[in-house]
Amino acid sequence: MKTPVLLLVYNRPAQAERVLKRLKECGIDEVYVSADGPKNAVDRKLTFDVKNVLQRYDSIIVSKRFFEKNLGCRNAVVAGIDWFFNHVEHGIILEDDCLPSKHFFPFVLDMLSRYREEQRIMMIGGNNPLGNWQSEGGHFFSRIGTIWGWATWKNRWQKFNSALPELNAFIDNSGFERHFGPTNLAEYRQTVTLKAVAGKIDTWDYQWNTHILMNNGLAAIPETNLVENIGFDESATNDSTIPNWIENSSSQQPISVSRREIEIDREYEMEWHLARRSNSTANASSFSFEKKGNTVKNKLKIVLVNSTDIGGGAEKIAFTLHQKLIELGHASTLLVEVKKSELQSVQQIGNWQAQLEELNPDVIHVHNLHGTSIKLSELVNASKQYNTLFTLHDSWITTGSTAHPFEPKADTLSLLELKNWKAVLEDRKKLIGASNIRFTAPSQWMRELFFNTYGIRPFFIPNAIEKVESANIEIRSERFLVFVANNPQTNPYKDFATLKKAWKKANQKLDKDGVDLLVIGGDSNVENHADHNIYFIERSNSDVVMKYMEKAELLVHASKQDNAPLTILEAHSCQTKVVTSLVGGIPEMLDNEERKWLYEPENADDLCEKLIEALKQENRSLMTSAKVLPTVESMINSYLGHYHDLTSA
Repeated sequence: MKTPVLLLVYNRPAQAERVLKRLKECGIDEVYVSADGPKNAVDRKLTFDVKNVLQRYDSIIVSKRFFEKNLGCRNAVVAGIDWFFNHVEHGIILEDDCLPSKHFFPFVLDMLSRYREEQRIMMIGGNNPLGNWQSEGGHFFSRIGTIWGWATWKNRWQKFNSALPELNAFIDNSGFERHFGPTNLAEYRQTVTLKAVAGKIDTWDYQWNTHILMNNGLAAIPETNLVENIGFDESATNDSTIPNWIENSSSQQPISVSRREIEIDREYEMEWHLARRSNSTANASSFSFEKKGNTVKNKLKIVLVNSTDIGGGAEKIAFTLHQKLIELGHASTLLVEVKKSELQSVQQIGNWQAQLEELNPDVIHVHNLHGTSIKLSELVNASKQYNTLFTLHDSWITTGSTAHPFEPKADTLSLLELKNWKAVLEDRKKLIGASNIRFTAPSQWMRELFFNTYGIRPFFIPNAIEKVESANIEIRSERFLVFVANNPQTNPYKDFATLKKAWKKANQKLDKDGVDLLVIGGDSNVENHADHNIYFIERSNSDVVMKYMEKAELLVHASKQDNAPLTILEAHSCQTKVVTSLVGGIPEMLDNEERKWLYEPENADDLCEKLIEALKQENRSLMTSAKVLPTVESMINSYLGHYHDLTSA
């Protein structure tokens, strides 16, 4: 594959010469040059110097284009790339301050060839501002593409309009929130895009990235940085000093690229955002901890802490982790406030300090601290003696709530309640600030929420479930939706009331195509509504729940608050589509089709319309390749990687 390169230049002769010299050293001999015009007399001298530099590299330059007047960053770049793709079918774009390493070109050529027919891949980024983001296959995919040395195809670029005429409709449909979740990251991407479109920021890359987002596209990015930005000086258009969060040096080692699944690396996107906000270097990726956990063989003594051993999502994760650790030969003890299983390795919490002294763990791993008799202050003290990990399964610690339901924003509290809420949260902030606890979270939403409260970036470890065989049971309905929740009619975090209203309205509109509703998790009962029924079914074993999900038209996860619900993972493991509310970490668990059906929380009319849209889809189930689910093995290895990292620090 030939390597056509577009070099975008302006008024920096020294930088332009360094880039051209590197291109020549790497054997690049098809260079197109597009040059913006001068703003003033000083610029005129510098742009003349740039022309002299270009003449010295005529042997590798096949075409030049000079603008007489200054177009500015946005217009000059877009016009230059348009011109470039009038001549080539694919190509590399370098600005005059982007110095590629010699390993940049083999990587980009591999990506251009590998993903040429994969229309979802809309660009190849050569710059990785985090420096090193260890990933499967030597590369990963993001909705945030890097443009300090990048490449694309003519048929991708030609669809781009920097004015983004569909932007307002995208925003009206909560487009950024659907993709990035209800996060500050979504708000930031929306804000900078609006400013760029309005001309308040003279740039084009925010629009290009939003174009990718609006078309469900992705950028392929190398796991190590391959392009150094040499433009951080007074001549820079936007940034004159290099931020602390950017790892600017380029890799001196080639990247070993191999096949991998095309899936969004949301962890990278959030780490990029949080590193930028904190202006500090990035945490390591979950993949790097998974690799570490899979290779280190020494056995550990681990104490897991949870409110109970058998229950909801946090309980499933902790109990699964406990059992797997024992299978792998580690000495694992699960301490719980309420013991329901018969396992001897599960113990009730008694004298916490005495239990720790007797067990003498290498690592304490807390799941839910609330619901136990252990105080946060006691855990903080223990963290100064024992390596401590805390997995954030819910929003409790980011609030001032002392009991269910947690009030993440405390909007509904009275003045006295709000005063107490704020006081409790301030006490928690002081304790966490004085602790040695390492935090992990199963969603990017929770990572950002915790960062917003404490200024600490939790590491990411996705939840995972074990696939079980479905039971052979009799199902009383031929066509139904399924809703799963503990005590669904009274659960403060779920929203059965809205679901019931929406279901009844949807059936009225669907008429003969209406559906029954199976509600799993409460007392057995049947309610008749016109020609359709609500079947209330007691919560049973996972194999029974899986059978209902396999046969359901849809899982409807009606929720007011959520982190990374296992119910959605269970539905996806059964290849069953999900309709759910736009809250918490839910959007990041969905595929492109399902994100269209996210509804406004507690809005029965909106949910009604989304149910009708989803039910009218011809294919009831997900395509096999639509979701790449995290495995229990990868989850266990990621936690083991953290344990070993803590104990060897």
